[in-house]
Amino acid sequence: MAKKSLGAIKSLFYHYLWGEGWLPAGTTAKNWGQVRVPELGLDQPPLTHAPDLQKDRMGLDLVALVWALGAAIPSPTALLGNDTLTLAEVAKGIYESQEAV
Repeated sequence: MAKKSLGAIKSLFYHYLWGEGWLPAGTTAKNWGQVRVPELGLDQPPLTHAPDLQKDRMGLDLVALVWALGAAIPSPTALLGNDTLTLAEVAKGIYESQEAV
């Protein structure tokens, strides 16, 4: 199957974050892309035995969801660990890393 469009990846990512309750209060479909990764509160506070547990779980979920759409991506855990990125930039990184299956 073909790679998915940036719009499809952004929509998937937004709906995943919204459905799982990760978006901060006041976030809408219009402004979610400006939210920075640290505002999600992933792994805060980190567990001593698994400091990236929530990032890893989110990465696995996104890999599975993109696969269900017919594309493959490597785990986006590194993107989710980059505190300087916005969610729109994470979505773009996921888009750019996909491979057709």
